[in-house]
Parts: sequence; structure tokens; C-alpha cells
Amino acid sequence: MYLIEKEAEPDRLVNLFGVKECLDPNFISMGIAKTEQDKEGRLKVVTERYLDPKISYILPTDLNEQGLYVDEYEQYSIPLVAKIGCDVVGSLRLIPNIPNCIGLPINNEPKILIDGAWKQHVLGASYELSQFANSMSHRKDNRIAIGLIKAYMGIVDTMRQYTSVAIIDDRVAAILNGPYSGFNLPKIGPSVYYLGSASTPVYININDGRQNSRLNGHPELADFLSGRKNISGFEWYIGP
Repeated sequence: MYLIEKEAEPDRLVNLFGVKECLDPNFISMGIAKTEQDKEGRLKVVTERYLDPKISYILPTDLNEQGLYVDEYEQYSIPLVAKIGCDVVGSLRLIPNIPNCIGLPINNEPKILIDGAWKQHVLGASYELSQFANSMSHRKDNRIAIGLIKAYMGIVDTMRQYTSVAIIDDRVAAILNGPYSGFNLPKIGPSVYYLGSASTPVYININDGRQNSRLNGHPELADFLSGRKNISGFEWYIGP
């Protein structure tokens, strides 16, 4: 099992799962941000989303000198990006559950209430997923979200760390648990207003998610998420 506590681990993960460069606009490349430009591109996607008048989670005064929103979890996180050509068009962040460190937002945010039966599961989760977003220019491109989920699954498969938690926008949760994806992610607490939208804490076991997708969702999507190659309709994907 790969351990996140080691200082050299981020470099090792980038070598294994770093986003690959592809200038062909017919493909979307997914993976861990390797360059400062890609990391900044991810933060631009997140900042753009949080400044969106429909969200209004942050104000311009919350941005740093580069005009980016950077929170206290960023320095500990593993940044995943989706790229079309040279442009970062999607974001997903993995916050490791590191002992004796800052902790996870799901535990640190007082308004998030976890059902008693799930508290030990949350404590044992390897990661919290956060800042799952499309750029505004590609906000209707569903491939980006699907590809980032696939990249996340490929990474944690290799590390044998299969469980995560997340606080997901209720509209996104409905899509992930809907008839196309069929993940049936367990809701582990009540919906609250969080990061600018109604959101619900969920528990993610990727093995259960894949099985549920095969039983309840679209068969080609289930094959794609299981790691099978050359699945019709998913030729655009480059990543773990």
C-alpha cells in the first residue's frame, strides 16, 4: 500500500499518475497536475466556480495576489486535472486523511452532521474528495466529470486505498446515483448549505460503486470504470 505520510510520496504519485500532454482536441487527458501551470489552472477553475453569482461562495477579497482562491487544505492535497490541449477544464482534489495533521473538512466543518452509524467509516476513509468542478467554458461537458471519476478510481486502485468521503452538491449526487451512473453512494448525513449550494455528505467505496454501476447503470460506463480498454463511446479518455 502507498502511504501518503512520506514526504517524497507526492513526487512518486506524480510520476505514476501525472496528467499526460495531448494537443489533440478530440481527447481529454486526466491525471495529477504536474506543473505549476496545471496547478494554477485547476485553482482558476475552482475560483471561477466559487465566484459564480449562482454560487457566490467567495468574494474577490478572498483571493490571493494571483487572483486565486486557496484554502488551508491545498498544501496537503493531491490535485487532479482534466485537460483539453493546454487548457485545464476540470478539477478534482484528494485530501489525504493523514494522522495528526489538519484533518478532513467533513470532520472540521461544524454544520456537517454525520450519522452515528457512519462515524467510524468516516474516520477510516483514506481521502476526502473536494473541488469537483468543470470550467465555465466546459460546464455542460459531462465527459469531464466521468473522466475525473475514472482517474480517481485508477489512482486509488493502485494505492489500494478504496474508500473516501465527500460533501457533494445535491444535484451532482442525484446524477451520480441516477439511472446512467447508478453508483448508489450512501448518504451519511443530512443535506446542508455548504460551499454555496445544498450538499450532502456521502461515503464512497469504489468497489461498491463499480458493482452498483454494473447492476443499476449504463453497462458501457461500468466497463469503462472497471478499467476495460477500447470501450465504445469513451475513446476520448487519456488517464489512469
